[in-house]
Amino acid sequence: MSFQQEEGQATPPGQYTLQAGKIGAEEYIQISAKAIQLSLTLKNMIEMLDLTEVIPIENIDAKTLRKIVQFCEHHAGEPVLVSKLNGSEVVIPDWDAEFLKVTNAELFFLMSAADYLHIDLLMQYIGKKIALTADGKSPMEISKMWKIPTDKEEQEAREAAKMKRILAEAVEKTFEEPEPVTGEQQDSGVSSNASPLDQ
Repeated sequence: MSFQQEEGQATPPGQYTLQAGKIGAEEYIQISAKAIQLSLTLKNMIEMLDLTEVIPIENIDAKTLRKIVQFCEHHAGEPVLVSKLNGSEVVIPDWDAEFLKVTNAELFFLMSAADYLHIDLLMQYIGKKIALTADGKSPMEISKMWKIPTDKEEQEAREAAKMKRILAEAVEKTFEEPEPVTGEQQDSGVSSNASPLDQ
């Protein structure tokens, strides 16, 4: 199945259904055939697997996928970006600038989803937004903004994890069952659990 109608090929359906999340906690989101063309991943899935019903997207949550669909529907019918622009060449239109007014965490999820779904136009806008946000800020300010751990914080986290592991092992040994007493130890009257002070 192809999105460009050719002789002998069926016309793509007007709507597709995306399944966000895993079975048991899934949500279904509609997307038009025109909008889906912005995602190289989805387009290839439909063409290669001939999907016409539900398209599972298990690793993207419903909230993020709804935002992705909103973006694709707004840009449906526009020429698909075929080459990446330099950062200075990217201009974020007003609608997209408003669309990207989200928290840093939400922007991260959007970026991950756009990367997985291969939506180059959205990736360009997100990259530009991040560059504008970081402009004029020090590395420390950028680290705090994006919650990127510093070298000191990473070292402290490693030390804390090491101490936690050592404590867990010590607790585990404390509650281990005592070794069974052998016949030889019984004959000698020595217990395997005897303290040196008891002997």
